[in-house]
Amino acid sequence: MLQKKINKSLLSKAILIVILLILLPPFRLQAKKSQKTRDDYIKILLYDENIVKRRIAALFLGNYPDNKSINALIEAINDDDPVVRKNVIRSLGKIANPNAIPSLIEQLDDEDSLVRSLVIRSLGRIKSPDTLRIIIKSLYDKNKNVRISAIWALLQIRDKRSIRGIIHKLFDKNSEVRAYAADALGYFNDKRVIKFLQHVYQHDKVLLVRQNAALSLRKLGVDVSFPTEDK
Repeated sequence: MLQKKINKSLLSKAILIVILLILLPPFRLQAKKSQKTRDDYIKILLYDENIVKRRIAALFLGNYPDNKSINALIEAINDDDPVVRKNVIRSLGKIANPNAIPSLIEQLDDEDSLVRSLVIRSLGRIKSPDTLRIIIKSLYDKNKNVRISAIWALLQIRDKRSIRGIIHKLFDKNSEVRAYAADALGYFNDKRVIKFLQHVYQHDKVLLVRQNAALSLRKLGVDVSFPTEDK
């Protein structure tokens, strides 16, 4: 009796497996057919009236680093929807093609500080020395997040011509900016920054700024203790 139940159970499982093998291929084919291609996303981004679809398409095109996708993203950079524009900027930064530089720079006049910040980070990912002057100028943006993004972008390019601007940010009115600047200078391997970092290490009132200055000084071969208390 037990053997019959086992055989019946095995037979049922075998039948189920056969059914699945028969049915799965059409399902897989249908799923494959439903997947959007690069050209589908380009059409959606440029011509679809649905804002949500355009937002999604702008992000997905960042996965296609070819001229057709780049040209479509550049064309859509002035979309009426601010989220679409931001997603376009993100994707252009992800692709990091120098052809996008002029269109990205044009967006630095945007009143939205997030747009300006995204542009600067995208320029940093492209890593072109031609953008150095523009990024350095953004060190003095009225928004602290844009200034932080500028420090980050300059760190990606790591051109010693940007050191002077980052040193100036050691004395920024915002402590987050000062902390980012103190951290960034340790990666340039330039002894000229030591005296400025030492000043910050000794006199800045914010612990994180002094800690970052200490870490950068250590990277540059200066033996300093690590601060653990606020002044």
